[in-house]
Amino acid sequence: MNKLPEKIGILATDYPDFDYVIDQLMSLAAKQNEVIDYLASKSLYKKPLHPTQRLIMELATKEDIELLGLRTVGKKIGIEHPQKIQHHLGQLYAKGLLPLKQGSHPDKEK
Repeated sequence: MNKLPEKIGILATDYPDFDYVIDQLMSLAAKQNEVIDYLASKSLYKKPLHPTQRLIMELATKEDIELLGLRTVGKKIGIEHPQKIQHHLGQLYAKGLLPLKQGSHPDKEK
């Protein structure tokens, strides 16, 4: 049985499908990584993604990062310097892994 319920104060007997839900969430996380790897492999650049680029891609699956400023993106993924975020966003745009919306510019600070 999963140890997570003990850590968050839930009795697994109160939620008989808890292990199933946890398994599904873990499966979705694994599929998300597979999709990011697939997209990276289809890019013009055959190098593996930089860890920061992977974090940005994962965040982009959850939020519209074009609406966030560089500092906000950095805080959400644990990178302090906005210029690093700007660099890696530029790399992802150049590789075609992040689409630009009409009228957007990847170097725009918000």
